[in-house]
Amino acid sequence: MLKKSFLLVPASHEGHGTGHLRRMLDLYRDLKSESEVTIYIPQENLPEVHRQLLEINVDQNDIYKQNLPKNSIWDFIVVDYRNSPDKLLDDLSQKGFLIGIDEGSQNRAKFNYLIDIIPSLGKKNKAN
Repeated sequence: MLKKSFLLVPASHEGHGTGHLRRMLDLYRDLKSESEVTIYIPQENLPEVHRQLLEINVDQNDIYKQNLPKNSIWDFIVVDYRNSPDKLLDDLSQKGFLIGIDEGSQNRAKFNYLIDIIPSLGKKNKAN
């Protein structure tokens, strides 16, 4: 049986705390035994606490930093940002089925599937 492939993309830059990264690390551990799982860290300067969490919890061969291989494709790309950058989503949308977690930006329509975990009282985000 072919394993499904996942690319996990957590917000992990200065000022975002560790919640997005910790959630993706939990998903990484849950999926790793039955799937091919890679974590992508798009930015160059990673906060020290994030770097340490990655070193402790992830096989270093399962991490892409800054750039993805040109012709790489995944079955599912899980993006855990509060407000995903346009360019990041445009690039990722060419590489697999996009799943957004708690996406709050105008880019919600760019995702194939959305998971809203945090309640948004008073917001009327359109489901997709």
